[in-house]
Amino acid sequence: MIFEPKTVPLKDGRTCLLRPVRTEDATAMIDDLRTVAAETPFLLRYEDEITFTVEKEAALLQSKREHPREVMMTAEVAGVLAGNCSIMSKGELRRVRHRCGLGIALKRPIGTWASARLRW
Repeated sequence: MIFEPKTVPLKDGRTCLLRPVRTEDATAMIDDLRTVAAETPFLLRYEDEITFTVEKEAALLQSKREHPREVMMTAEVAGVLAGNCSIMSKGELRRVRHRCGLGIALKRPIGTWASARLRW
């Protein structure tokens, strides 16, 4: 699903652009997933289990853009990918069509949230 991009203010005065994923995000999405997987134990995969190819990731991102009931977005801060979020359907059967899964992955900023020198 494609939606209108939205800019939201951050507490430190910067802005974050929330926008639909694009196929050209594939390399950055893989890199960011590896980064986040190394930063936290709360993701499905360990860093070394992320073996997606750029082509397969691009195909996945395109399928999210085309799916009528799923959405995947990126969060950009200062032009750099800071994270992503997806809402995925849990089936096509009418009895479960209303169910979904939610995934969020945000890179950890270096320093504190109040610091002006953040990684992204």
